[in-house]
Amino acid sequence: MKLRRFTPEGIQAFREFLAECRRQPETEIPAGLLEHRTRTEVVTPECQVEEKHFETKGEAAQYLHGVLQPLHEDDLAKDAGLWTWLSLLYL
Repeated sequence: MKLRRFTPEGIQAFREFLAECRRQPETEIPAGLLEHRTRTEVVTPECQVEEKHFETKGEAAQYLHGVLQPLHEDDLAKDAGLWTWLSLLYL
């Protein structure tokens, strides 16, 4: 899957999902939001991510370090849409 980021509308939709989860813990994860045409945008076509399970935080960090290598470090730190999107992907 291409690495994406949430637009402001996508971040709001994710917030609404989390609020619903607090009320209804059995709420289904909105997987369709990950590639929504107006609530996400591709970060860069050359970055691909896999949907996978990580055993440890270190394993996740190592994987993401490799995936995010082509991006500028300064941009990464400020990209709330990217980190929010990754949160949903690995939820």
